[in-house]
Amino acid sequence: MDEPISIEEVSELARELVSIPSETGKEKEVAIFIRDYLAPFSDVRLQRVGDERFNVISRLGRGRRVLLSGHIDTVPVGDESLWHFNPYGEIRGGRLYGRGACDMKGPLAAMLASIKALSREELGFELIFAGVVGEEVDGAGTKALGSGFDLALIGEPTDMKIVRAHKGSVWLEIETKGEEMHSSEVEYELAKRANSIYKMAKIVSKLEEYELELEKRVDPLLSHPTVNVGVIEGGRRANVVPGSCRITVDRRLLPEEGLEGVLSEIRGLLDPLGIEYGLRVVEFREACKVPEDSEVVRLCKKALSEVGVSPMVAGYKATSDMSILVNKGVPTVMVGPGRPEEAHRVDESIELDQLHLASRFYYRFAKLVSP
Repeated sequence: MDEPISIEEVSELARELVSIPSETGKEKEVAIFIRDYLAPFSDVRLQRVGDERFNVISRLGRGRRVLLSGHIDTVPVGDESLWHFNPYGEIRGGRLYGRGACDMKGPLAAMLASIKALSREELGFELIFAGVVGEEVDGAGTKALGSGFDLALIGEPTDMKIVRAHKGSVWLEIETKGEEMHSSEVEYELAKRANSIYKMAKIVSKLEEYELELEKRVDPLLSHPTVNVGVIEGGRRANVVPGSCRITVDRRLLPEEGLEGVLSEIRGLLDPLGIEYGLRVVEFREACKVPEDSEVVRLCKKALSEVGVSPMVAGYKATSDMSILVNKGVPTVMVGPGRPEEAHRVDESIELDQLHLASRFYYRFAKLVSP
């Protein structure tokens, strides 16, 4: 039987996955569930990533190494009183609701159901599944996988579009120093020297101008780079001149941009202000892009066509584990069910028909890889 996966099978599996909380750092229980699901029909093991944290790795077949991957961690549920549906899994009106339904336990269920179907057949390559930890924070699970794969497909929610490029990100902390004193002692010239928030205000204003410059650099898949001041902290009381102020900045990168170039550019903006400041990199995740004519894109296009979907190639404005693999030399794209805007929100959900479609797509993708 071709594509022997039912909508009931994949829907129930997704609901079970959503019922197991797996906030980043607390993925062990769902990792064990996935291992036990895969154990009857594949060679499966847990890969330790950290203290009580595990990737799930399974293998079928032999030959070329093809990776199907998805993250098993989710963002927190948040305030449960704001949810109109059970945040730990509820099926209603043809949709599955709950934290991770879209990002990305629904896509995981579609992959797992396809692997079960493929286990009944002879594969002409080695199919490796990786359920990885930590994608929502630092990509620790995918970093632990290493490389050596011939190609890879990640099941992030893309609304079944083929994502072949995404932005990178660098989080920066910028700090200004001043001099604490009683606010009643301040005069204008002294305030310019002593008030760290006044100094930071000039930096924030310059970064706001920088955003307009970035909007002129347009990538056809990814739009333009961005900069955002997301956090500001400074001062202790209204009647104390603040001795320090810190901001955290998110700068999104295009594939042709690198960390050192961005740091140099920002220093070039701030240094002429004549303000002493500290600049520290908090986190960096690379951007990536694979060619339109790469094998993995071609296979995805054909597989989508065979399940009745007109293939669309797109970019992703956010970051993901895809860049970790691409920048290790593994041709990688993302294709998965669910709309990206559903992720992380209250009443997160995914359409069951699209879950079923995705399971058929992953199955067809693997069949096309086989010689």
